Amino acid sequence: MAPQPGLESLKDEHFCYRTTTGRVSGLPRESEIWSGVEGHALYMLSGGREGSNWVKNIKKDPEVTVRIAGRTYRGKGRIVTDGTEDALARNAASRPVTGR
Repeated sequence: MAPQPGLESLKDEHFCYRTTTGRVSGLPRESEIWSGVEGHALYMLSGGREGSNWVKNIKKDPEVTVRIAGRTYRGKGRIVTDGTEDALARNAASRPVTGR
C-alpha cells in the first residue's frame, strides 16, 4: 500500500484484511494476508508474485481497503519492483510475532 502516516504504530501486527476490486467481476474481494509495516508503508507479500489474483486486481485498479488492528485504511496498492525495497518488505512481513 502506498505510504500513509500513522502506520508505525501497527509494526507489531502481522496480518490484515485486504480488499481489492475484482478485475473481471468488479466485486469487492477480501482476504486475510500476512503483512508488515516499515516506516509509512504497509507491505503484503504474494506467494504467487504477479500471478496471484489480488496482485492482478491491483494492477487493474490500485484502490485498496485494508483492515488492521480494528482500523480501516484506504490507499493505493502498487507492485514493488526495486530489489532493495523488496528485501525490506520481505523482512517487515516476516518479523517474529512478539508479545502474544
